[in-house]
Amino acid sequence: MASIAHDILTFSQAIDAPRSAVWAAIADSAQRTVWGVPAGEAQVYDESDFHVGGRDVYHCGPPETLEFSGVAEYLQIVSESLIVHTDVVAVEGQILAVALLIWQIETQNGVTRVQLTDQGTSFVGTDMIDGHRNGHTTALEQLRTFVEAKREKRHSRSLVPQTGPDNGNGIGEPDVVQSGETATWRISNPTSLGRYSTSIEVVVTRLGCSSGVTGETLAPVVTYKSEQNAIRIDVEPFGGGAADCQGNDAVPVTVQLDQPLGERTLIDGGCLRIDAADTAACTSDLRWQRDADPARRFNPGAIRPVTSDYRNSFGSQT
Repeated sequence: MASIAHDILTFSQAIDAPRSAVWAAIADSAQRTVWGVPAGEAQVYDESDFHVGGRDVYHCGPPETLEFSGVAEYLQIVSESLIVHTDVVAVEGQILAVALLIWQIETQNGVTRVQLTDQGTSFVGTDMIDGHRNGHTTALEQLRTFVEAKREKRHSRSLVPQTGPDNGNGIGEPDVVQSGETATWRISNPTSLGRYSTSIEVVVTRLGCSSGVTGETLAPVVTYKSEQNAIRIDVEPFGGGAADCQGNDAVPVTVQLDQPLGERTLIDGGCLRIDAADTAACTSDLRWQRDADPARRFNPGAIRPVTSDYRNSFGSQT
């Protein structure tokens, strides 16, 4: 029979950053994969739906195996203040632990404080309880480092997304018009996006012939509209003379939004340029839209005893 252990763990972390930035880092699964696991491990989201009644489905662990699977289901969300969700962790269909996690975010004396309570039950003895304790401690410290470093980078960098509001005619005009050459983009991992996403990982490809080289990208131009965001990412002019058209490489770019994605679709603003019309890359300019279909429910299977030591192999999952 499996050895069952229970515990209630509490954690607190002060972060020198606006509450909105801390909230975005927790709510956005793409950012969560950066700070949410210990060094040397990885996390991949198969599904991500951050809203009340939604769920995340993920795998985590050593990058070469990602042996742990998990499902988090969201019970309560109060924007920038509270997240309540369950978390079920399994390996090869065997449940290791279940937990109720409560995240509370507030501002105290000019800094943001994150309070985390983990009410957990382990079916493999105290190892998973220890794993939660060590994992959450590490993750919250990494969250602090991640958000504070991101804030400093944003303050210091000169290449920031150029943005324009909806002008009332359905066309948002950016503050600055780019003078680069046309490129198109696609999302690296569409399942990582949700309504609270403020960071989008894309890959950019130069449209014109350049002997397989996309080259340097310019700062993204993001046009915010009521029902969609148009993202345009130009590339530096090609200066290599004659070039063949073998197909250009894809360059990774992170697009930071000034506001959560919400229910908006994402379109490729590069497809609106004249030279992109009727090209294969721009058969459709739609790059992402929220899936309204109900998510399949996860059945983790029956509880069965396992004997591995998980004290050091399990990281904190949000």
